Amino acid sequence: MESFLFGILGGFIAWVTTEIFVRPLTRFFALRAEAAEALALYEDRFNPDPDAPPPNSEWLAQRKLAYEHCGAGLVAFATSNSFISRLVYRVPLKNFRYRVRSAGSNMQGLAETAPGTQASDYFRTHVVSALKLWYWPRGQKRRRRWLQFFVKY
Repeated sequence: MESFLFGILGGFIAWVTTEIFVRPLTRFFALRAEAAEALALYEDRFNPDPDAPPPNSEWLAQRKLAYEHCGAGLVAFATSNSFISRLVYRVPLKNFRYRVRSAGSNMQGLAETAPGTQASDYFRTHVVSALKLWYWPRGQKRRRRWLQFFVKY
């Protein structure tokens, strides 16, 4: 009889752990992937050449809606799951700290700026930094720090 009660208790603890920790973390990583997808879709397609024709208004409207949707989702997540937001920010390993609220508000700011401007670049780099994305816009070389250990100058 005791093993039956311990089994029910263990099932309850597993269910509570899943509901409190795992589902919000899964939602956060889905929002993070959605933000990365929006950045890849709209920031890499913009041609920074000043002689290039400006993007059409339909593309700009789609970009704005996608960024607003991602930013609102991240801000809503940070507001409704404040415990998980604090948890992902206070991870002991510095490389795995995420700033969810900051990423959401910067994503909403990115929606309001024109692509290719300094303000757009500012918001994009802050979103990438807050969500710890490995993102390099087209035309920029990525830094390879790990090669410094193997290559002697």
